[in-house]
Amino acid sequence: MATWEVTNFFQPLTQGFFIYISLISALGPQNMFILQQGMRRQHQFTTASLSTIADFILIGVAVGGMGATITASPVVLSLATSAGALFLGGYAIYSFCSIWRGPASLEDRTTARNSMCIKQTVMATLSFALLNPSAYLDTLLLVGANSSRYALDERWAFGVGAILASAIWFFSLSYGASRLAPLLRHARAWRILELFSGCIMLGLALALWYQ
Repeated sequence: MATWEVTNFFQPLTQGFFIYISLISALGPQNMFILQQGMRRQHQFTTASLSTIADFILIGVAVGGMGATITASPVVLSLATSAGALFLGGYAIYSFCSIWRGPASLEDRTTARNSMCIKQTVMATLSFALLNPSAYLDTLLLVGANSSRYALDERWAFGVGAILASAIWFFSLSYGASRLAPLLRHARAWRILELFSGCIMLGLALALWYQ
């Protein structure tokens, strides 16, 4: 009996883990932002924690059976898409502007942003996590659909696996990125990173706006 219960817990848990980590490991705007913060070694714990908490809420809603109801609303999807497009477009402009007016080195950038970065980091992290239509479609719809195949107690095990995947991914990305900081000491490397980030954000913003 105990063996059956353990199997029934670990099977949905491992499936939830691997399904969700395959969803969040793509290089999207949220991962790009966490990567940048990790390279700057700025508020890494805050960024990873808030991203995980936001996922915890979305996964809980999905596993609880509300995901399909929310994503079926055209108003919710329209508002999320418009807000996400505007936010990503604004962040793209910010990245492009920082190419020309940013400090010359990694140390200068870190010092210049520390005085006001924590509040901006919190707002940006929550925006990337919650003003992202793919979060609603991927998390609420796909996680909800896959977890619905299980009984209620097993469904929550699926959710635990997904939350573990989220925490491991975001903290690994944030703190792992700090190891790349020595490669980004020079202004040219930072300008290339900002340009790459800005192009990704702008492309996603345009895709959302015109879809």
